[in-house]
Amino acid sequence: MTRTRKGKCLTIIATLILIPIALMLLWCLIHQGLSAWERQHTTPPGKMVTVSGQQMHLTDTNPKGTRTLVLMSGLGTTAPAEDFAPLIEGLSQSDRVVVVEPLGYGFSDGTDQPRTVSAIVSEYRGALTAAGIPGPYVLVPHSMAGVYATAWMNAYPEEVSAFIGIDPTLPGELKYFGESAPHAPAIAGLMAPLGISRLITLLSPGTFISNNSEGAYAKENLDLQKTLSAWKGYNATVVAENNAIAENMAATQNQSFRPEIPTLIFARESSAAPVDGKTNLTFYAEKLAGLTRGQCIPLTGHHSLHWTQSSIMIQDIQEFLN
Repeated sequence: MTRTRKGKCLTIIATLILIPIALMLLWCLIHQGLSAWERQHTTPPGKMVTVSGQQMHLTDTNPKGTRTLVLMSGLGTTAPAEDFAPLIEGLSQSDRVVVVEPLGYGFSDGTDQPRTVSAIVSEYRGALTAAGIPGPYVLVPHSMAGVYATAWMNAYPEEVSAFIGIDPTLPGELKYFGESAPHAPAIAGLMAPLGISRLITLLSPGTFISNNSEGAYAKENLDLQKTLSAWKGYNATVVAENNAIAENMAATQNQSFRPEIPTLIFARESSAAPVDGKTNLTFYAEKLAGLTRGQCIPLTGHHSLHWTQSSIMIQDIQEFLN
């Protein structure tokens, strides 16, 4: 009798373990099948170029525009060209607007190469060169791309005519606030191939998809963001970039804005109480001090200010550049 009960208990335990595993494997197969079908029926809106053996995607709007603005997406933005749509539409009325989708993002390939700041800057420059888009460029980085853009302007100042940051992360920021860089286990990079990112997109679309509370995004745009998020959300390349933040911040900690390059920062107004009198606005003020042309414009909204403040930003950018 005891053996029978033990056998039944073991059977129940095995069933409870195997059913979730079976469901996960089934979902993974469904995800892989959907992804294969989607890739066959989804056309990149821009052009594909080869950089160091990898395919990178970029969009180029109004090639005959007055200036060339390069919009640089923040860490984890799965569909950069779609996420920047409101800015592209407004800024391209007068200027050439380019969005390079870094490796691991959008329609670009992934990579197992180290995500150093120098490698990422090199890939941006390589994509622009391969597409035949000459400088100088107005760099418009969002979030972590602010570190890459700062490194770019310091290494190749002749290629940068202006810096316009969207709530950018900048060298020295972690030290200024006494913070440490985030780190994720490498296994997190399996979320995309296993279909977990697709599940997140279905259950919590706001994790990856742009906020459309202002109606700035078309349905087709949001649908493409969902598709790309299912493919690329938390993929291994992005996780590796996240885990390289500490190294990249250390490599650029002594870099600052160049005094001769006009610099504009859109800063998210925070309701958080200052810590030792420090806020993001005081940090940006220190960074802008001493520049020939440096300006900070506080705005309310999400860290991705362009989701809801694009019309104001477009007007301010045009006034600043003109």
